[in-house]
Amino acid sequence: MASGSSLPPESAKTPQFGTEIAGPPAQATPGPGARPKEHGAAVQPPGSSNRILFLDDDPDRARAFLGRHPEAVWVQTAGECIARLAESWDQVHLDHDLGGEIFVDSSRDDCGMEVVRWLCSQPQEPPPCTWFFIHSHNADAADLMVRSLRQHGYQAVYRPFGIDVLAWFCAQTLDEPDQPTPEPIQPAPAPDLPGWLGRQFRRFRRTAPPRPNADHVDRPGH
Repeated sequence: MASGSSLPPESAKTPQFGTEIAGPPAQATPGPGARPKEHGAAVQPPGSSNRILFLDDDPDRARAFLGRHPEAVWVQTAGECIARLAESWDQVHLDHDLGGEIFVDSSRDDCGMEVVRWLCSQPQEPPPCTWFFIHSHNADAADLMVRSLRQHGYQAVYRPFGIDVLAWFCAQTLDEPDQPTPEPIQPAPAPDLPGWLGRQFRRFRRTAPPRPNADHVDRPGH
């Protein structure tokens, strides 16, 4: 693991899941003062790089993540994360609720949203090779973080930690009870035009023609 927060002793039960990012094969951690190999200017897809910054206050999450990405740097506070963002990174993973709290107000300066505010206030262009992954389970705050980053040109996606979103969605869809197929709406029957005309004709024939009024008959000479 690169320099950053140190993990506590291994707990009795190690989480069996990490983030949903398929990382590259583990690589040797650079020694003190070593400079990691830089990537080219082309944008790299997620999971293809090894400069990873991970912000989270949960040691168990950190242990699970670092088990898959031993080269990552783990930080636990917004301030530590902002300080490390002066360096170049290929992936930055951000939690929102820090300090052991949940559903933290996004206006506070000790949550992941403070990191986003700092990023959005920078005058320089967003780094084209850096992907930001918001992994908080606070969905409303995570949505705000992703939208704010994207509005300022950053590449950001939401991937809640330890949840395979696609598999969860598919499972929810399969668990829904089958709904009966609604019966198609039958169009109203067309009017029987020939029959209607026949009825009108017969009615007309039964009606006696009007008789002329004798008082208004024109007489010869008038």
